[in-house]
Amino acid sequence: MNPRTAARSMFAVAITCTALMGCSPMMEADRPTPVDLSQFHKNEPRLKVVSVVGAPQGHINDKGLSCDVYKLYTEGHNLLSKGLITTGEVLGDVATLGLAEIFFTPAQSMTKEHKHTVLFCYGPNDTLAQISNSSGT
Repeated sequence: MNPRTAARSMFAVAITCTALMGCSPMMEADRPTPVDLSQFHKNEPRLKVVSVVGAPQGHINDKGLSCDVYKLYTEGHNLLSKGLITTGEVLGDVATLGLAEIFFTPAQSMTKEHKHTVLFCYGPNDTLAQISNSSGT
């Protein structure tokens, strides 16, 4: 093999490995951070809840309470966990020249978080009375 052909082949291999090394770390870094429902307490004003989770998707009345309906990520990794997993995946990709992506990318896809319906229900004075989460947490 002549030196130019060998150099082109090595360049193609390097580009392919580099391209493969970005998939799963980016998928992990882009995972949504879940909303910690434990930060909300009974009798908090509706405005405080809306300032944290945003505008509701709808409103319903449930057992005499006015409820805001949300679709939220309530389960998943926090920022520290995501950072540690992403770092581990980058190191694994570098150590295996991208071959770790064969395992990391499908694992990322299979462990994708899903949104859950969450109801924030308020009493007559517009303060939080209860939270209902369809995920059971």
